[in-house]
Amino acid sequence: MKRYFLFFLILFISINTFSYLYFDNIFKSKSQAYLKLKLNKLESNYQNSTLIIEDYAKLIFNNNILTDDVYQIIRYLPNASESEQAYIRNKLYSHILSLYKALKNGISMRQFHFHLPDGRSFLRMHRPEKYGDHLFNVRPSIKMVNTQLIYMKGFEEGRIFNGYRYVYPLIFNDEHFGSVEISVSINALFNHMKKLTDSNYCFMIKKLAVEEKLFPDEKSNYQEALLSQWYLHDKSVNHEYCTDTIAKFLAGIKSDQKNITRLENSRSFSTVINEDGKTSIANFLAIKNTIGNTVAYIFSIDDDTVYPQLKSNFISRLVFISIVTFSVLFFFYFLLYKNQFIKKQAAYLEDEVIQRTAQLNEALEKEKRYIQLLNVINAVNKKIYQNTKLESVFKYCINIFTTLPSCVFSIISVNLDGKYIFYSDSCEKFSSHEKTICEKVLKLMHYFNEQNNTELIVIDDLKTEKKLDRLLKVFKKYSIRKILVLPLIDESTSQHYGSLFFFSSRMESFEEHEQQLFKELSKSISFAITMEQNKNQPDYKGES
Repeated sequence: MKRYFLFFLILFISINTFSYLYFDNIFKSKSQAYLKLKLNKLESNYQNSTLIIEDYAKLIFNNNILTDDVYQIIRYLPNASESEQAYIRNKLYSHILSLYKALKNGISMRQFHFHLPDGRSFLRMHRPEKYGDHLFNVRPSIKMVNTQLIYMKGFEEGRIFNGYRYVYPLIFNDEHFGSVEISVSINALFNHMKKLTDSNYCFMIKKLAVEEKLFPDEKSNYQEALLSQWYLHDKSVNHEYCTDTIAKFLAGIKSDQKNITRLENSRSFSTVINEDGKTSIANFLAIKNTIGNTVAYIFSIDDDTVYPQLKSNFISRLVFISIVTFSVLFFFYFLLYKNQFIKKQAAYLEDEVIQRTAQLNEALEKEKRYIQLLNVINAVNKKIYQNTKLESVFKYCINIFTTLPSCVFSIISVNLDGKYIFYSDSCEKFSSHEKTICEKVLKLMHYFNEQNNTELIVIDDLKTEKKLDRLLKVFKKYSIRKILVLPLIDESTSQHYGSLFFFSSRMESFEEHEQQLFKELSKSISFAITMEQNKNQPDYKGES
């Protein structure tokens, strides 16, 4: 019996080792997807906040700067002497002062800055005594605005403060007088971001980006960041929280070399922290300046309950497999050891083993379907975040859907530029005498698009839908039993772009967690469409 015991012991270890590797891979895939979702949410909040403040900046520029009163003050500026410039500067300062104070208290505006066409500072409302310095070499946005006469926005470090800047060319009667900059502090962005989430946010900027531009007497605005000697913390941005309250969390982040490498490579990332028996997630969003270089980070550290649940599920599965494996192997060992007794119970035990095996196979099959669908979503998301062209994303989706076992065909129908475009290989699946089926499918697409549905539609019983009566024969021929209709919607504006149609041959209904994954897929494709639409806007300048 020692030989059998050794055999069963090796088998038990092998099965549990395989189970660990299998479920560990699932856990890592799910946790990475979750961390990416958290990081994407931070980036979305940041972008939305910059757009909100941009609307304020446009109103200020159009209603308070691009006015006849301002023109009358600066009309003689291009040919003015130094003394005349001083007179104009004082007059402009007096005219703008009340507006500047109101905006500083209202939307936390940090700077109101006028520049001459040659890039010299003309009037800093926040430091009126400092003017005349050339800015083209330290402020790329000011150079582009005054040389190309275009509007620019984005994060930039300056001579005194850093901030998110909106720079407009100052043109009256087709004559270029320079430019004006309306900028807000990172704190102002954080105030808007806090309206979207309950998170506290921190900010740190590369030391080199500060030291090569900042006036020497302004360096006291910064101190070395706790995370890295190559970054500085802006004392005006959530100072106590970012340097004291979360110090122990930052120490934990710094102790992991992976995180240091990510910072050195200027990459956005998320990481898990276990401190005082609690799990937190730190999200670091890399901030690019107006010329596309990463110069700073926005980050948040939040308590989290989802990640521990993912880990708990992982451990529970391992324990379950270990118990089942031990039970089965012990059963066979006991069968050999107590042969006479087992014979009397053989029929009963055989049924029990078959039932348990079937349940296990069913559970593994469900898990396999879930992983396949999650992998498809991850692949689509990867295409989207690689800035793949929208048409290529659609075609990629259609192709990758075919890898799902139950997918017969799929169609993406979107309304771009006022007309619907369809992406599908479905027409090639039907024989020549069924050409009209494509027209019927397209009519079905139009029907759902006209409904402007905002929620996932699952049609489990095709016979109950009257609009599908003419398609039932061909559905039966190609074993189509289920239809999913995923709306493609811009969540911020509720604009309905179209739908994604998934025709499936599976017998069983789609479970709740599978439907949730399809919803996430819908959101990802909708996000790609929204980004493509935003690119076509006149004032879109790419990632800031």
